[in-house]
Amino acid sequence: MKIKNAFLSLGAVALAASPVVAQTLPTSAPIEGESEVGGSGAGIAIGFGLALLVATFFISESMDNDDDPVSP
Repeated sequence: MKIKNAFLSLGAVALAASPVVAQTLPTSAPIEGESEVGGSGAGIAIGFGLALLVATFFISESMDNDDDPVSP
């Protein structure tokens, strides 16, 4: 239960801090011509997918308390 609360509070802090971080980032110059890097953002999608799997694992492990001993 404590891990779940920690993740929830961490998420709340991240949501609250994101506009502040976005304002402090420098703006980039306009793009002219084609990019030599290319790519379709697949790496970012894979990263988000892995983060979602890890978060799901930790949440499911923290909620699985069926093995706790029960007094008669």
